[in-house]
Amino acid sequence: YLDVVKNEKNNCSEPIKQMSKLTKFILQSIDYNRAKQKRLENSTFIHNELKQYNELDFDINQDNIPMRYPFMIKNSKIKENCLKDNIYVATYWGIDENFFPKNSTAKYFQKYIFPIPIDQRYDLNDMERIVRRIKEVI
Repeated sequence: YLDVVKNEKNNCSEPIKQMSKLTKFILQSIDYNRAKQKRLENSTFIHNELKQYNELDFDINQDNIPMRYPFMIKNSKIKENCLKDNIYVATYWGIDENFFPKNSTAKYFQKYIFPIPIDQRYDLNDMERIVRRIKEVI
């Protein structure tokens, strides 16, 4: 975490640079409308299946499509169970557990928010598999 903070400070003092030709080519090759629609379809499916268990209350619509579905539930077995089926659930607060105060909101988020993959590489069969894995431990 401290390395990330240091790197961010270093980047702030750097002048704006251009992206590489390869990066530009890759970004230009993405069908952003298709990606948006697929993310909307996947996140809507997951939301309809899991919102009754989700401690976070939000809507998903054409203007509000998450990068990953933010599923918060007080059940630490979710990630472990997903990994058994090769479903990668990221950890965005993957810093030392002692970094946050004991009963802080940040510590709770670190432990109980499970960012579920919903991007355009996945289809509804994948979403069903993910939901099934999660419901096994709810």
